Amino acid sequence: MKQIKTYVCSGILIIVMLFSAQSCQETTKSQEKTKLTAEQDSILKVYESPLILGPDSITIAGLIADFEGERKAFQEALNQIDPGLMKAYEKDAKAIMNMKNDNQEVLEKDIATALIEFDKKYKETFTKAWGLANIDKEVIASKYKKWLGNWVYKMGDFGVIYQALGGDAPPPFPADTTFNLSCPTFEVKEENTSCGGIAFSQFVNVGECSIFARSGTATIAGGCDNWGMLGKKVTIPSPVSRVNASCKGDYRLFAFALAIGGGSASTAFVGAEAAVGATVMNNREHARIWAIAPIIWHSNVSQSRTAQDLAVGYSRTAGSTEEVNIKAFGRAGQGSALIGSATSSASFTFINGIQTQLLR
Repeated sequence: MKQIKTYVCSGILIIVMLFSAQSCQETTKSQEKTKLTAEQDSILKVYESPLILGPDSITIAGLIADFEGERKAFQEALNQIDPGLMKAYEKDAKAIMNMKNDNQEVLEKDIATALIEFDKKYKETFTKAWGLANIDKEVIASKYKKWLGNWVYKMGDFGVIYQALGGDAPPPFPADTTFNLSCPTFEVKEENTSCGGIAFSQFVNVGECSIFARSGTATIAGGCDNWGMLGKKVTIPSPVSRVNASCKGDYRLFAFALAIGGGSASTAFVGAEAAVGATVMNNREHARIWAIAPIIWHSNVSQSRTAQDLAVGYSRTAGSTEEVNIKAFGRAGQGSALIGSATSSASFTFINGIQTQLLR
């Protein structure tokens, strides 16, 4: 029989204040270590397999650039119908993209409300210009196929697309394998950005039991992202050959892209990572959303879930002791070509522990 220490923790998080209070009890239980069955082995391989749920930034940038001809045709048609409308559209677009609120859910609602009037003001004339430009739906579809391959997406007005993937629970650890559930005293806290001066709105905060990342650009070309990581350092004994972990919490994702004189894209995702030093052993996205407006108009999507397990694992050669960082992450990024705006956010909150499993 093998002794396993299990730490049972409860946490309360006030999101706005990023304040947490927690109490923990340590219990000890015995569990017999058994050989894994084929079914149990297949479950653990889910944790050990990398998972990416959407196209990368280079692919999206290439896609947007490929629609340059359609953007030019649309703007020429719009100028024939109403030469001054594009300037008014740009002004209103800037106003929407500059909207701010520390409460992300409220901000999403404010943007949705603003878009109702925005659509009333511009959609009818834009539809006429779209018809005059004679933009071929089949050409649009072929370009999406060329760049996105087998990625599944939904299409909106004027060729915009959006998607929300993931949020599915990983299979539970096999009941008769060893594990420990640790209290959320996370030693690993990382706040990162690639935005610099090009972002009008960027924020990363990693609290005791929360991760929040937001980024946004306004009417400039380029792209960037912000991401936060929160995790624990786990010492792996020499006999161990398989490391698996699961971090439980709530997440909320929001992505909004608005094309003006150029295409625009936005993405947000959460997941988990296992790293030994600077070497990433495995990275698994749990959920990702993305919105792309390659020609004109706006695209937005959101997704939220509670009590989600962000899972990650990896296999190693037994025989040496090493320290692995098990980290949950939230990442928000966006980009545009020529003139476009985008904003995104990712949060992972109410984190109540990391369940780790070490197997020989």
